[in-house]
Amino acid sequence: PRLPRNPRPVRRFIHSNTPCRCVWSPDDRYLLVCTEATMGDSFGSPSKAELWDVRRSECVIKTVCSPFDVYAVWLSGGGLSSGPTAGPASSPGPSPSGPSGGGGGSGGGSVPSYRFMATESASYDFAQDRWKQTLAVSDVRGRVHRRLTLRMEAMSYARNIEVEGNDHFVAFVAGSNCHLSDLICLMPLNN
Repeated sequence: PRLPRNPRPVRRFIHSNTPCRCVWSPDDRYLLVCTEATMGDSFGSPSKAELWDVRRSECVIKTVCSPFDVYAVWLSGGGLSSGPTAGPASSPGPSPSGPSGGGGGSGGGSVPSYRFMATESASYDFAQDRWKQTLAVSDVRGRVHRRLTLRMEAMSYARNIEVEGNDHFVAFVAGSNCHLSDLICLMPLNN
């Protein structure tokens, strides 16, 4: 079943001739901004994603986000999931390209103190009949902290992210299609 989603839309705007997308968290504290590289190549050039804590005026995550088209939704539990999808018509999305994949965390437990995590591999092949895939997630020192389970819905590019542990974090996937998911970032939001 789909997890409940906050209906906040993804806003589109232009800043200094650079296309941008942004989405607010349900409590208006965090803002996720995805910007296209100024070179204009939305697929091949490095765009970036930034997560801002507006109360502290601090950018808490800044990373390469390729490609630019990353659609995002905040979940009611406090997590965020994004990624281009061809999702089912029954789920309204923030753009003509389709809605984002649902996602979130469940359960209890403490959240590690790290702010950035990258997956061990750069891409995951969903072309075969793999409806569920568990990924080892490590920090920059290579220690595995969590395992993520990605589920692909039939006939869509949706990513449903399930994380064991505390649900006060941000999780997003930047990927160009159903064959590529090149980044997962996690950060506790209760610090």
